[in-house]
Amino acid sequence: MSRTTTTHIIKVQGSGTQIEAVGTSTLLPGHLLEFDANGYVQRHSEAGAPAFMFADITKTPDTYEYPSTAKIDIPYKDGETVYAFQPNPGDIVYAKIASGQNVTKGRDMLISDGNGNLTSAGTGNVACGTTNPIATPWENANASGGTAIRCLVRIL
Repeated sequence: MSRTTTTHIIKVQGSGTQIEAVGTSTLLPGHLLEFDANGYVQRHSEAGAPAFMFADITKTPDTYEYPSTAKIDIPYKDGETVYAFQPNPGDIVYAKIASGQNVTKGRDMLISDGNGNLTSAGTGNVACGTTNPIATPWENANASGGTAIRCLVRIL
C-alpha cells in the first residue's frame, strides 16, 4: 500500500510553541529558522549549529479560513509576519531537505545546512558538540536531483 503525505501542513504531529516574528528575507514553510541580532527571523545560517524553530504555513487572507486547501509553498516575503513554531522532541515536521541529500528513515541524523534546510550528518553515532542533530528522517527522501525537497522528520 502506498502512502501519500498531506501536503498542506508543516507541523504534522505534536504541539510545539507558536512564534510570530517579522521575517528578513523570502522564507518557505518548512525552513529551519533563527533570530537575527535585531529580533527578526531568517533562514538558519550556521551549518551544524543548534536550531530550534521552523517556518509554518502562511496564513494569508485567502487561505487562512480554509486550511484544508491552503498551499504549502506560499512564501513569506521580506518584512511579513512569519508564523513559526518550536517543536518538542518526538514531534513530526514536514521539513526541507537540502539538495544533493539522500536520507533513510530512522538512520540518518539531520543537521542544519546553513541555508534553512536539513542535511545528513551521517548514520550511527554523531559526536556531540561537533554537530548538533536536530531530527531524523521519518521517511526515505532523495533530493539528489538538485532541488531541496520536503521530508517528514522526527525531532530529537
